[in-house]
Amino acid sequence: SIEALCSACVSPLFVVPMEMTGLVAMRGGEDSDGVAQRRMIKPITVAAFTLALVAIAGVLAVKVPTMGMPIAPQAAVSMVQIEIAGSYKKTKTENFEQFLDKLGTSFMIKKFLTRDTPRLNIESVNGNEWRTTFSMGTKTTPFQFAFNTPVEKQTTWYYKTGTTKVVQESDNKWVFFIEGEDNIDVKETWVFQDAFISIEYMSGDVVTKLTFSRQ
Repeated sequence: SIEALCSACVSPLFVVPMEMTGLVAMRGGEDSDGVAQRRMIKPITVAAFTLALVAIAGVLAVKVPTMGMPIAPQAAVSMVQIEIAGSYKKTKTENFEQFLDKLGTSFMIKKFLTRDTPRLNIESVNGNEWRTTFSMGTKTTPFQFAFNTPVEKQTTWYYKTGTTKVVQESDNKWVFFIEGEDNIDVKETWVFQDAFISIEYMSGDVVTKLTFSRQ
């Protein structure tokens, strides 16, 4: 019966509240008013049963935080650090001769630059500076710099002289701004990958791309 189910679910947790409200007293006595008493106890018992469920739910709600709530999976944050220092060799060229023509490079120098394969070495210096060294045959072109610090009268491996400033735009991207002494400026964008460096050289509307693979 509903009364028995209520008694099993509510007792003993809710005996005291039921006695205080007089619900238990209404169970006793099969006198001439017994029928009326039974009719009254059913809706009251159902109400008590509902209150019991609400109370139990409240207890569970209090205990849940101590058990730990499930946490939605978070997007993985990449902590992979690309190695920059090392030795590289040019393995791919796009539009390099047109770029040299834009700079006004002489015929003999252009022939030398397009014939030989440049090598590049990058190393960290003193923890806050970098040194890049291009090598072609017996010619080497070192350049030591700190980010955001202009270096005057620096000559590149492709014979461009001017004031150079290097900006680190991200962990794997450097940008070289070269203000040429002849008023012809160059912007170099270096993007580091695990196995190679992609370098874009731009002067005016002429762009060349070189790839240096790690050795």
